[in-house]
Amino acid sequence: MDGHNPSVLLNRVRDTILEYDMVLQGDGVAVAVSGGADSVVLLDLLGRLAPELGLRLVVCHLDHGLRLGSDEDARFVARLADARDLPFHGERIDVASTVEEHGGNIEAAARACRHDFLRRAAESHGARRIALGHTLNDRAESTVFHLARGAGTRGLGTMAAVREPFIRPLIETTRVEVVAYARSRGLSWREDPTNDDLSRSRNRIRHRVLPELAQINPRAAEAIARAAKLAHEETTLLAELLDPAWQEVVRSSAEGQVTLDREALTTFRPSMRRALLRRALAEARGDLLDLEHEHVRAVERILDPYRGPRSLNLPRATVRVTREELQVASPGATGQEGDSASLGGACRPVHLGRNEWADLDVSFDLTMTAADDVPTPVDRDRSTEFADADRIAFPLNVRSRRTGDRFHPLGMARDKTLRRFMIDAHVPVRLRKRWPLLCDGERIIWVPGVRLSEEVRVTEDTRRILVMHAEGLPWAS
Repeated sequence: MDGHNPSVLLNRVRDTILEYDMVLQGDGVAVAVSGGADSVVLLDLLGRLAPELGLRLVVCHLDHGLRLGSDEDARFVARLADARDLPFHGERIDVASTVEEHGGNIEAAARACRHDFLRRAAESHGARRIALGHTLNDRAESTVFHLARGAGTRGLGTMAAVREPFIRPLIETTRVEVVAYARSRGLSWREDPTNDDLSRSRNRIRHRVLPELAQINPRAAEAIARAAKLAHEETTLLAELLDPAWQEVVRSSAEGQVTLDREALTTFRPSMRRALLRRALAEARGDLLDLEHEHVRAVERILDPYRGPRSLNLPRATVRVTREELQVASPGATGQEGDSASLGGACRPVHLGRNEWADLDVSFDLTMTAADDVPTPVDRDRSTEFADADRIAFPLNVRSRRTGDRFHPLGMARDKTLRRFMIDAHVPVRLRKRWPLLCDGERIIWVPGVRLSEEVRVTEDTRRILVMHAEGLPWAS
């Protein structure tokens, strides 16, 4: 783009908005502005197009509290809004504390907090759309990131131009064009020093991988972004073609839970079956974030009728297979059938701090501490246990026993069925089905009051310890 002719980019963005039907006349649009060049240019362009398209803009900024100087970013964005006589909606959230309390990846937590904030801000201002400043380069970087993790077509078709309520007016524009526009318009912006932090995967892709690919094809980023666009279009088409098959296999679908006909699933060829399983996981969880191809293959494997009923813990989902059905449920989903009258077979999310449920007698207290601060074994009874926090796949949940559960008891060389473990541990028969089990995203990490999992035991290399205390255990009642 000619950096001295900003109307070129203005026309490009107008065409992108119209091509993808991003907005309607009279729409309210919440513009996410971080203060960086991309979002500042986005705000400037939408401000220039607002009269023509009949848009009502509100400037939104979330301070994640992750670095020094972030409060100045917030003040900078507030001044931008004031200079344009636009309403400003800002908030500060301590993302680091959220991760410390609930566990998980800090980048994923920041994204979740940001999307939640933007949805709330848009709703409070009556905005139907939320505009994000992602560019063609962001799409290319995200595609390379997902490709490196083994994503399929759906994962490669990342950063759609429209995924309601989010729109990306700059998705057909390169970062070079954005900066050239900003300079030609005399716009100022804030630089985020974390964008140069090479410990972050996406920054390594931006500063190392894509420049190397540009040696092969100078327009590599545009080619990769074009491939992502095609992958998204094919994914959308596949979803439409999948509908008839979905109607054949789905037995019920409610918030947080999907039940499929097991026999009907097995009649489809593997590629279609895996597509149906991905859809079930997406509908139960709300998305497919952190789910990989091997997770779907694991679900497919337990459909084998010769293996008998089985269950499986996945990130933010549990899968249970009976002779007739495959049930997928997100943590906290209600109405899931199970073995226990008290826990109902469903996962209840467990966070740091005290966890109580009105309909359950059991409660959990979880705290995180440095390895040096752990009390000696004599300071705890069997209702308290210590685990290596860095060997746990957060988030945690509590549930009751399911057919096919396996457990690796502390001190043993290999895992065994949970049923056999409970027999060997002399857990009374009448209590086995309703015994609470503390699980992470992949396995049972603690049978409270009985045994810790070998897979999360504390070692001399442990840096952080999760202290777990349970009250109201069945043997204590």
